[in-house]
Amino acid sequence: MTNLLVKIFIKNSTEVGNPKVRGDYGVLSSFVGIACNILLFLVKYFMGTMSNSIAIISDAFNNLSDSASCIVTLFGYKLSAKPADKDHPFGHGRFEYITSLVIATVIMFMGFELFKDSASKIIHPEEVTFSWIVVGSLVLSIGLKVWMSFFNSFLGKRINSSIMLATSKDSRNDVIATLGTLIALIASRFVNIPIDGIMGVVVSFIILRSGFGIVKDTVDELIGKPADKEIVEGIHTILNTNEAIMGM
Repeated sequence: MTNLLVKIFIKNSTEVGNPKVRGDYGVLSSFVGIACNILLFLVKYFMGTMSNSIAIISDAFNNLSDSASCIVTLFGYKLSAKPADKDHPFGHGRFEYITSLVIATVIMFMGFELFKDSASKIIHPEEVTFSWIVVGSLVLSIGLKVWMSFFNSFLGKRINSSIMLATSKDSRNDVIATLGTLIALIASRFVNIPIDGIMGVVVSFIILRSGFGIVKDTVDELIGKPADKEIVEGIHTILNTNEAIMGM
């Protein structure tokens, strides 16, 4: 599926060093993310309202924040694909890192808001209505998020994009969050404790942790960190093929 989308929407997809091609990868990733996350938000919000579950509604708004992040990312790719000019002789590629920081800020803000709502549900618990239709929708949501994680990981590794790898990581966290929500919904049939609110708090912490992780990774890139082991070994290999070089 991923290779088919790349083949259809990206011309010269192997030229990953070309800013235009990188921008096309970014547009593809963003539009797929926007479409999938809006769909998940609508389904989960409806199911959460129907079952009176703050955990599901929290998960729904997590998807909505992911959709907003994809829109920000789309603009980030457009800006980073701009060629070098007089004021920016090295190009605009670092817009990707700035965009990652904006995404992380949105994620952490949403996590904090969901934490407050979930804590309120623990203090003032409400009955959750169990439904197999809701369970089925959450299972389908998990499957879609697993695919999105692999999709963005594949694209991110192909063009070495910090944004796509961060998005892939966020999708993996979403899988964990939705799985927790599913467990809470099923457990609500058998226990009287406010497990829905408790799981909502857990989901909010997962969201906050995800945002913090993206901030850390992005700041590391901006400050500067050692080159990857594979890159260093590649440089060694290239230099050692030249007979005029004695060593390094």
